[in-house]
This record gives sequence, C-alpha cells and structure tokens, in this order.
Amino acid sequence: MLPSVEYLKTAGLVPDPAAIGQKLTQIRIIDATRRLIRAPETLFDSAEFDLPAFGWNLPNVKLAESFEAARAGLDNLTTVETTLDDLEIGGDGITLTLANGDVLKADLVVGADGKKSRVRECAGFRARENGFTQAALVCDLGLERPIGGASVEFHYENGPFTLVPAGGNRANLVWIDERDALKAAQERGKDGLATLFAEKSQHLFGKIELLTPAHMFLLSTLTVDIAGWFSRLTSLYGAEMRTTSMTPG
Repeated sequence: MLPSVEYLKTAGLVPDPAAIGQKLTQIRIIDATRRLIRAPETLFDSAEFDLPAFGWNLPNVKLAESFEAARAGLDNLTTVETTLDDLEIGGDGITLTLANGDVLKADLVVGADGKKSRVRECAGFRARENGFTQAALVCDLGLERPIGGASVEFHYENGPFTLVPAGGNRANLVWIDERDALKAAQERGKDGLATLFAEKSQHLFGKIELLTPAHMFLLSTLTVDIAGWFSRLTSLYGAEMRTTSMTPG
C-alpha cells in the first residue's frame, strides 16, 4: 500500500515503483453472493482522495532484485549467506552459531526469518498456530480484456475472488475459499480452471488463460505468547524491564 511504498522509496530500496510494478488506482468490490438482497457494486478511486494510487503490485522477484541492488551499495553492511544453527542470549550479548561454522557476537538480532523462525525458536519465544478451514488459491492469469489499474474483488459466501492488476493484460489471482472447494477446482486441470475463473469473474474480462500453475496456501494465524515473551526478557535483563512501558507489536 502507498505508505509502505513511500517508505521503500525514501529508504532507497525501490527508487521507482513504476519500473518494477503496477500502480493500483482503483478498488472495485462486487457482491457475488446468491443472497436475495445484495450490496451495491462499489468503486474506490485514488483520485477521489488526491492520491496517485492506493498502492503498487510489486512482484516478489523484482522486489528482491531491487533490495539486492540497494544492499550492494552499502559499504558498511556485511552479508553472510548461510543459515542459523543456534542462538544463545546472555548478559553480555547474543551469540550466534552459523551453519558455516562461524560464531558471531551481537547486541541486537532481528529475526526476520519467516513463519518457522529459527531465531524465535532459539530465543525461547513460544508461538501458537491456529489453522482455518479456508485456504488461498493463487496464480497468474492472462485476460482477454485488460483490467487497467483496478483491483477487482468478487465477494462470495466463503471469501473473495480477487484479481490484482499485474500490467497489460495480466492479473494475479487470490481466491479464498474452503480447502475442499479449492482442491476440487485444482482437479479440473488447466483448462477447467480457466473456464471456472471466467465464470467466477462474471466474464468481465473475456477469455482467461493460466500463465502459472495454481498453488494453494493454507490460511492460519500465528500468535506469540506475550506473557512468556515478557517474562523471558525480564529474566534476561532484570528489573529494568519491569519499569519500562512496552507495547507488543
């Protein structure tokens, strides 16, 4: 979304979003349920808010390439391409044992290592995962008619069927529904999915072609044990923590 893009530009991580992504200027919401009384179609336009866009659709590969280009220009940053074996937190700092055999000492470690964070695990911060019966089906599509700069959301009973503009006649699909429904859709094969997608998008964009395989991702929430987290920090850093106002984020 736009605030994040502005931050990336200011930080020099994405100098020009237009060079790697597609501007999202409109959000179109369509009630596609079978209810007798349905919500009217709604269109939000960024121009109505004096904004150049609501956000940008930035492909992960191109975003990573832009980050790497920015990293290469930082003389005071050292990159070690390996994984973490172990992490120990002590009163004099943090010791990291890497898979390549290196041992590093640090005052601060940022565990930006994903859902199954090794840093979080080693640090002893417990997390609970709550799985849902819903999942998300994602793929890239080619449309017979261009979608422009509008992200179009068809809201069905079990979740949205969303087409996000990816430039030209391309769109990224994110379809949320019950897992069984999405599995059944995948079993239709490439041509069957293309027909189904045209139906679920109400044939607004003509013939649809799958440009990538359709992958399903299970939906869940991950919650860190805040009480245990605070207790862990208190045990490490003593009474100083108990007198500090903290807002978990």
